[in-house]
Amino acid sequence: MFDNIGYTKTMRASDLTPTVITDVNGKITTVHKRAQSSQGTQRSAIPPIPSTISDLLPLKKTHSRVYKPNPYQKYQRSLNVISWHNRVDPKLSEMLNLYTPYSGSRHVQFSASEVECYSVFSATSYENAIILMESGIRSKEDALQFLEDNGLDHLAEDHNDLMDMALRRKLNFSDFLLFMQRNYKNDIAPKLFADAAEANNIKGLREKAAPPSRTIPVLVLNGELALEDLKTMTTTRIASSATGEATINALIAINKGERDYTAMHLRRALEATSGSLTDEETIELIDSIGITPTGFIRDKKRGYAIHWEVKDRDGYKYDKYKRVAVMHYGDIMSIYRRTDDAETVIELFESGTDASTAAKALNKGMTVPQIIAVHSQGAPKSISTGWL
Repeated sequence: MFDNIGYTKTMRASDLTPTVITDVNGKITTVHKRAQSSQGTQRSAIPPIPSTISDLLPLKKTHSRVYKPNPYQKYQRSLNVISWHNRVDPKLSEMLNLYTPYSGSRHVQFSASEVECYSVFSATSYENAIILMESGIRSKEDALQFLEDNGLDHLAEDHNDLMDMALRRKLNFSDFLLFMQRNYKNDIAPKLFADAAEANNIKGLREKAAPPSRTIPVLVLNGELALEDLKTMTTTRIASSATGEATINALIAINKGERDYTAMHLRRALEATSGSLTDEETIELIDSIGITPTGFIRDKKRGYAIHWEVKDRDGYKYDKYKRVAVMHYGDIMSIYRRTDDAETVIELFESGTDASTAAKALNKGMTVPQIIAVHSQGAPKSISTGWL
């Protein structure tokens, strides 16, 4: 982004020489022939066959696409930043006549565009870049030239990739610099830091509390959250008050490879249960029976109620598949317009009574004990009421 590269081409001279010959008709003429090698008229060796078909193709030059800054990024504005004197190189500070106490901080003000800021910051550390911009330097080239002219070449640092990504992502420079001052370390991969800075650039994500007492940008910076997953979920949803610790933890688990579904699967599941379940309840249901079975539950609210009733019961009796089965049982009953509570559904399910049969019997006015007596215990309908 901030470098210019040129290319040169060279032409090969001809090695043909004029030669006088007599043709088949006895006529003398002049032709141009390639110069003979030391081996005389011996045929030259056949060139070797390329080892792969790719050797036959010309090499393609790859160039990064030139980014054209928008008008906002090129607009000159007044910037107010804080410079910590103890982080500035002492020789550079002396060169620029800055004698602030070593441990002190200064409010630095200068006018520049975001394009100029990112250019200068690509040449050296951010603290040195601040005072270079304060002194009037506005480009990477001028910053490097200043350092060279003053014997400070060792202060040059290549941050071109990071600053280029920040500019292309249209990150607000003031927010980017503040985040950099608080979190940047030299061993951080540029893309990872750019991802975290992009998350920090969005107010809703920047201010969103995340477990345990951290922020979304810091979780991205630590590699616990993936920016792409946040974008897939949509930043509006993540920043919403409806999104709590369970959602963030689910995304962390997805990023670690501990879930068999993606952020897109999770988003669709949450959208499907919106209005009937909270995000936390949906995720609890997903963790209980899996994301695909959760999607097939017709009555999400009752499905969760059934889950709540059986989740603490004997694990062998109600494993994942049994929990899915009892929720499916409730869905079949709902086809017959039954809205019975979770306890009723579970009791009928455990009796072994067919779901459709149970629903029809309830619609005819039979009680749950009567249905169980007739359809599970074999009692005659005529005596079921008196027998019970």
